[in-house]
Amino acid sequence: MSEITILAEIDHPLLIKMSGLAQDERFLYICLDYIAGGELFNYLRSIGNLNNDEAKFYGASVAKMFEYLHTKDIIYRD
Repeated sequence: MSEITILAEIDHPLLIKMSGLAQDERFLYICLDYIAGGELFNYLRSIGNLNNDEAKFYGASVAKMFEYLHTKDIIYRD
């Protein structure tokens, strides 16, 4: 339930949004927005290395995402 609460609370262009949720007798289904391209880790694995400008862009994006989460007292620990 804490993940649902967090997903419902966040609203940032660099973070995935929860569109809704549903539940049946056995499972809780969380509907998240579709993000084309997948995760950054998979992208890095497919291309090998980033050039300097790309590394700066992705590094700054991750820092902004963490900054936003920390302003909401959310700690990312994955």
